[in-house]
Amino acid sequence: MVEEILSPLFVRHIPDDLVYKSRIQEEYALIERNNFTKVFLQVRTILRLTNDIPHIIRGSAGSSLICYLLGITEIDPIKYQIELARFMNTARQDLPDIDMDFPYNRRDEVYQRIQEAYPGLMARISNHILFRQKTATRQALREAGYPQPPRDFILNKIVRNAQDLAQIQARTKELLGQKRTTSLHCGGIVIFEDEGKIPDELLYKAATNIAPAQLSLNKDETEDAGYIKIDILANRGLAQLAELHQVLAPRMRDFLGSRASDSPTLLSYPARSLPAERILSQKSGNNIGITFAESRGMRKILAEMEPQSVTEIAIALALIRPAAAADGRKRDFLELWRARLSLTDPLRRPILFDDDALAVIRETMGCSAAEADQWRKSFAKQNPARRLEFRLALQAKGYDRDFIDSVIDDLSQLALYSFCKSHALSYAQLVWALAFWKAHAPHEFWIAALNHCHSEYRPWVHRREAIAAGLRLPRAAPPYRLGKRAGQPAAIPMKSQEQAVLLPDTDPRQIVVDMKRYGVWFGSDFLPGCGLSDRQMTLDGAIRVKFCGLIATGRVSTQKSLNQLAPKAQPVTLVTIGVGNSHFIDITMKGDKRDCLKYAAVTGVGLYRRSGPGGVIETINAESLHGVGLNVLIS
Repeated sequence: MVEEILSPLFVRHIPDDLVYKSRIQEEYALIERNNFTKVFLQVRTILRLTNDIPHIIRGSAGSSLICYLLGITEIDPIKYQIELARFMNTARQDLPDIDMDFPYNRRDEVYQRIQEAYPGLMARISNHILFRQKTATRQALREAGYPQPPRDFILNKIVRNAQDLAQIQARTKELLGQKRTTSLHCGGIVIFEDEGKIPDELLYKAATNIAPAQLSLNKDETEDAGYIKIDILANRGLAQLAELHQVLAPRMRDFLGSRASDSPTLLSYPARSLPAERILSQKSGNNIGITFAESRGMRKILAEMEPQSVTEIAIALALIRPAAAADGRKRDFLELWRARLSLTDPLRRPILFDDDALAVIRETMGCSAAEADQWRKSFAKQNPARRLEFRLALQAKGYDRDFIDSVIDDLSQLALYSFCKSHALSYAQLVWALAFWKAHAPHEFWIAALNHCHSEYRPWVHRREAIAAGLRLPRAAPPYRLGKRAGQPAAIPMKSQEQAVLLPDTDPRQIVVDMKRYGVWFGSDFLPGCGLSDRQMTLDGAIRVKFCGLIATGRVSTQKSLNQLAPKAQPVTLVTIGVGNSHFIDITMKGDKRDCLKYAAVTGVGLYRRSGPGGVIETINAESLHGVGLNVLIS
């Protein structure tokens, strides 16, 4: 029955291969057994309604061959050796999630089309925001008649009366975990196709001319009630790529050859491109502007790994997540990678993806994929009883204590955020496409990046990188289109008027004005005063330098660890500075120096080193760090 319903909707041919045929029959059986058919049909309908809007799938739906054949995903799970169990299995009866990313600037259009196709039947779900310690204490103080406390308050200093203090503490304890307020979920929707209307008892807000209805249910309550929840999510990288596809359409065949089409997809790109590979790996800062792959952490990993395929980019994307990186695991993996060690034994291979955890559990427990997924969920939810049960089962199988401790420690990291393999591959395809265009059409790439990217970097970073790529920027806000000014490729404002100035671009007064208004300066040279100086060799061979640079991005981090024996992590201040055009250095300093991040630049002294292939990664372990204002920097 399922095969008769779904197979006519396939947009891809099933290869004449026993592995594919066996997998699809397994999926048909699971869909039939658990009555999942409608999930696939609703998603397929949404994609038919939005077939002119690009999408990618996040989450584990890329594990499904049927999703690939239906055109829901661009990932062939057989080719990429992805197990089905992470998406659906014999032990899982809850509805599988199929979450879709659309360009952020067209998501409302997606909602509108679904509403028109299902009038009066579609609603978004809610978030239930719960009381936590701070908010519960604030509420208890308000109820006790105390004024609004400051942001960082100490209860004992506000409440001096012992009786009041006891009552407030008791009320705080009562409030913890209760619902504080309701907000709109980031993208989850339900289509009440069978019911014929949205049940009145579930309605939180009625639909308007500009917004769908909102349910009172949150995501867990929606799933518990047996409703199909589909996430319609926003993605800036997709908007960036969609613009590139549009503006480069007349020249698409020049770039993609026989792969070109009127509607290119993530599978339209070549498997290898040396210019794109160089963009991802060979120069610090080259990855800037590539959504999902431009962070300071990704810059280091890409330089270390020098990825040459979508699969290797997926590994890099997974490696930056807390579960894969925790407690030195990222460092250990990169050492294996540099040694080019290919580990086929799942018990020796690092756990990068959720799927790797499934392989470890199956190998050690000798269980089915479905049972392995149940164990994976137990570790992800930090279930102590199940963890003890797992330990006892491994002891009964004869494993020694050190091995058991190591396996359980690795699996316990699943409580931190991690990627499943299909999610990482889906985003890796997008990263690869954007890297391709940065390498082959840099001016068009940067126009799209300036129009759509919103990243951790300060505004000057993307704009100066665009200037470094040969674009002339206007004194006007985006959106832009590519044109020419004085014979030079230029960003032409589409909605605002370019402002004329009397002072030269390099005049300090003009630089201050431009930085305040446009977040960038327009001269060809980097800001004066930035760079490294006073280099001194230390007795142990290190290089101590004085540094001064414009802040590109910065934050204070406290590394999470699930190892209870590890010493309590202390805050670390992480700052990336610009010291020249397309020249970035990563600063690390122990302690909380967030006050420095309020300034335009930082200066200090620290130990400088270069690492990575060709020394492309420059870092400084700072011994001192001070904020510098823009006026002081350029004076």
